[in-house]
Amino acid sequence: MQHKTRGIVLHYIKYGDSSIIAYIYTEQFGRQSYIIKGVHGKKGKIKINIFSPLTILELNVANSHKRELQFINEAHIIFPLQEIPSNIIKSSMALLISEVLYKSLKEEDPNHELFNFLVQNIIELDLTAESLQSFHLYFLMKLTKFLGFFPVNNYDINTEFFDLSEGLFVTRMPEHPYFLDKDIALHFTTLINSIENSTTEKFSKSIRNELFTEILRFYQVHLISLNEIKSYEIIKEVFND
Repeated sequence: MQHKTRGIVLHYIKYGDSSIIAYIYTEQFGRQSYIIKGVHGKKGKIKINIFSPLTILELNVANSHKRELQFINEAHIIFPLQEIPSNIIKSSMALLISEVLYKSLKEEDPNHELFNFLVQNIIELDLTAESLQSFHLYFLMKLTKFLGFFPVNNYDINTEFFDLSEGLFVTRMPEHPYFLDKDIALHFTTLINSIENSTTEKFSKSIRNELFTEILRFYQVHLISLNEIKSYEIIKEVFND
């Protein structure tokens, strides 16, 4: 049965000599794996260049719950990326986002609110002329709302440690190693407050780096699939220049 849906490219791998398997987060079917044949040939209807990470596509697909690999009959770019392909900061940010999404989004059920959130943030990343130094921090923290582990913001003078496994601030240093100490926990609650109040906070380079490291650790505590993040060092290097 044929269906039309929008989709966001997460990743693709080579399959045989002229085909690929593309992992796409779709509006109608959640995460899906599609086999596309002949992407390198002259006669192929669908070319490989439209499967760059975070490309937003209009798809005509043949989806069946009986198959692990689905088929794409037609694919067209809805929003041509303007700056992400050529801007080193934006392309590095896109690499991080696509890697985190590829490793964290596993559901085959639609989530229209999440899909719209991703589209909005991809377009913002591509078009914004403002500083992107903290974009990844805000994106990753907002994404936890959809993944089910957005932190409880109960910080006060008596709860100065953040327990990464429990997802809340606690009165005593936990016995396990998955926590934030008082200094970085204070900046962590500042970031949460900023998101809840729809404002933007400026952090120093060292604090940004530390928050980035701890946010990824927060993800790894809650998502087994999110082990090593290859783009981690790329982001740190880009923003340390």
